[in-house]
Parts: sequence; C-alpha cells; structure tokens
Amino acid sequence: MLDQADIGDSSVEVAISGASIDTGIKRRDAHLRSADFLAADRYPHIRFQSTKIEPGRDRDTIRLTGSLTIKGKSREVILEVEELDHSRSPDGEEILYYSTSTKLDRFDFGIGHRGGLTGRSLKIAISVQAIRQQDFG
Repeated sequence: MLDQADIGDSSVEVAISGASIDTGIKRRDAHLRSADFLAADRYPHIRFQSTKIEPGRDRDTIRLTGSLTIKGKSREVILEVEELDHSRSPDGEEILYYSTSTKLDRFDFGIGHRGGLTGRSLKIAISVQAIRQQDFG
C-alpha cells in the first residue's frame, strides 16, 4: 500500500514462490530449488515485510526497511527503491514502475554450504510494475 500523502503510512508485503526461479537453464533451476540452495519444497516462499518506509535521497526514491525471510531465516534489509515511471495505460489505469537492487550474504540465509564456483554474495535485482487500486475503504 502506497500512501503518497504520508509515505510513513505505506507498507509493502511480498511473497515470491521459490519454485518460480527461472534462469533459463532447467538443470540449474532444479539445483537452485533443491535443499542445497532454496529448499523450495520445504520453504515454498521467499517473503519480505516492510517495517519502515521513508523518503529516500531525492524525490524519486523511497528508503524501504524490512524483514526478508529465506529458508526460515529472517534478516533486516534496507532498499533504496527508485520510481522509474508513473503513467497511464490505454484503459486509464495509473501504473507505477519501481526498481531496486541489493547484495545479500547467502550464508546469512542458509543458502548453500560449499565453496567452489558459487560466490558468497548474491546480487538481487527487483523490478515492479504496480497498478493503482481504488481505495474503497
């Protein structure tokens, strides 16, 4: 929920299916879904729940603080979210586009346990297209 009048009253909650990972390589995807990495059968969702939302460094950014849970392990993350565009669809719907990226230490979330070819740091890129809903409350 985005409250543009008071950004602090906004909130974000996201659930991503671990089974939805798609790198374009079926064998790699199956391994990433396995117990070695995401254990998607046991932990079907990656979840994020905001705890604080505030203005960012400029008028096009939002600073989003929240709890990220992967494989049952939660850590606080801070994201600088950039509003990329604000437009209308041909049907008149208001559409907002946001983007952010961050790096995570995969060991903090119990993702993988071996060294080798897989680095410890994971870069996460998130792009969101949101359609504004009418407030009927």
